[in-house]
Amino acid sequence: MDGNFSPSASGEANIFKNEKHYHSAEGGETPKGIIRRIREAIDPSGAASVYVDAAQTVSRGLVGIAEDLKKAGTPAAYAPAQAYEIYRGAQKLTNVGKAFDYAEAELGNKTSLTEPGSGFVNNFVSSVENVSDEEILALFGKILAGELERPGSISKKTMSILDDMSRREAAAFQKLCERAIEARVSDDETRLVSFVWSNEMDDIAIPREEEEALDTLGLTRMHFGGYVYGELPFQQDGTLEFSMGGRRYLVCKGEGSLHISYPEFTVYGRELAMVCGIGCDPEFQRALLDWFEYWGATVEEME
Repeated sequence: MDGNFSPSASGEANIFKNEKHYHSAEGGETPKGIIRRIREAIDPSGAASVYVDAAQTVSRGLVGIAEDLKKAGTPAAYAPAQAYEIYRGAQKLTNVGKAFDYAEAELGNKTSLTEPGSGFVNNFVSSVENVSDEEILALFGKILAGELERPGSISKKTMSILDDMSRREAAAFQKLCERAIEARVSDDETRLVSFVWSNEMDDIAIPREEEEALDTLGLTRMHFGGYVYGELPFQQDGTLEFSMGGRRYLVCKGEGSLHISYPEFTVYGRELAMVCGIGCDPEFQRALLDWFEYWGATVEEME
């Protein structure tokens, strides 16, 4: 993603110069309490008001900040440079604060959360501080929420990919996930299968250039210029268990062919997909169930 400042400038604001240690949250503690401690680890005075103040500083702009500095006694020759540093820091802090807010909203009143380690928080802040797009910040909020629920589920590489994504690429990947299922392959393995590029559902296809962009980012993998073509991973008894939209289903195969073409998620694509909502598009859910029925398969929702 196009950041407001260069990567080298971002490096100047390495948040965790001193190692911080995190622990599991106490039973019944709210997500808000955990995220407050993460804020305070970044800045000992990191209450919510600090992020409000940062946003107000950004709203002043470079000229306004420079004028305030000159009024406070800063020599006119130095005020613009100092204003730039203050503005840059306030903007980064504002972006991080927004991502925290999105994480709190995503978690709601969930409990049994685990505070992330300092390594994750350092990587998270470094990735999010230059992001200004609200949709991308919302995805980062989901990543933080997911880490609190499932520690170790998101890698530094995946956060780096999200940092590099444009709004259009993020929207394309979100569409990919919203029109996907998580199929059970074995007791300890599942596979993500998206129907976005299936010939059976042309009405939900995405432009070819977006397909290629996601592949270039490292979220999907092309095979000799195309995508995986094959049957869904049915078991030998002709059944398939899968989940979408938070619900689990059991499919009993009929006589029809259930071959589709679909993109293969990389490990990074899978990590990001798991926080994007697998199969959460209601229109896709209805279309998929109708598709199974068309080919003679029966589908029932599992407990």
